[in-house]
Amino acid sequence: MIGLFSVTFRDDSVDCIIDLAKEAGIQAIEWSSDNHLPKNDIAQAEKVAQLMQEAGLTTSSYGAYYKLGSFDDIEPFIQIAQIVDASIIRVWAGEEGSADVDGEYRQDIIEDANRIGKMAAESNLSITLEYHMEVLTDTPASAQQLMQEITAPNAYLYWQPAEPLTVEERIESLPNLAPLITNVHVFHWQDFYNRYPLADGQDEWLQYIRTIEKESQNKQHYLMEFVTGENQKQGFLDSVATLKAWLYQLNIEY
Repeated sequence: MIGLFSVTFRDDSVDCIIDLAKEAGIQAIEWSSDNHLPKNDIAQAEKVAQLMQEAGLTTSSYGAYYKLGSFDDIEPFIQIAQIVDASIIRVWAGEEGSADVDGEYRQDIIEDANRIGKMAAESNLSITLEYHMEVLTDTPASAQQLMQEITAPNAYLYWQPAEPLTVEERIESLPNLAPLITNVHVFHWQDFYNRYPLADGQDEWLQYIRTIEKESQNKQHYLMEFVTGENQKQGFLDSVATLKAWLYQLNIEY
């Protein structure tokens, strides 16, 4: 299933993002807690839920920006996720890179993940950890180790092309990570400030998708994130068309 991250259009309204999703012919949106869907705004969540239902769209996930190890209250995020009918709450694996932490810090991340995983499961929700720099899932080895140490059965991993790795290293690491993956960030760039048309990444992305589809038994959402071009909306539409063509080529239903 193809979707988008609402943070891709951080400055646009909920209505505009939904209209864009409909124009692109995609099925899902991940709403973010840091702008479009704040954790304590019940009225906003109810509005989003109604608009999504009217548009025939699915809320793939709720980007909570919750930091594991903080032991903060997860209930407000669970409540919002339930209102918008999301099945997943996306969280961050702490606030420090794997090379900079000690065993106690790592244990706090694991303990908090199990804690919120259990609470999410009671509401038929899963949690997914962001695969990102400067957190404990910042390398393939650390991410795999952490996911093995977390015992919550409803804990999964997001995936994206990690900046510090070469294409070859990403492809080599994917078979071990893919069984843990539930959603994928789709974009093509060198770094945040150097972005390229998604079509330019065809060779590597076809390999990423093939591996994920082969090795993962989880339901996948391919969610468009960073886009390029002076007209970001057109860049997004072009990227969606590219992704659809790839999935069709690989005989993957979207």
